[in-house]
Amino acid sequence: MRRPCPAAVLVGGAAVVLLAADAHLYRHEQRLVTDVLRSPVATVGLLVLTAHVLDVLGPFDPFRAVARLIPPHRNN
Repeated sequence: MRRPCPAAVLVGGAAVVLLAADAHLYRHEQRLVTDVLRSPVATVGLLVLTAHVLDVLGPFDPFRAVARLIPPHRNN
């Protein structure tokens, strides 16, 4: 059986953490993560993330712009 790639682990881990956090906050009658995600700033961030996932931003993709600033890893 193959090990999952680091990106899959990060996405899955983030989803589990957000789910657990929402359940914890709900049980303690606090503002939920999903409530915060409905705020204007978070909504814009989610829209940009969705556009990135759909690969529709092309050269205007901020995730790729940041990645281009990071020097490539070279094995000696």
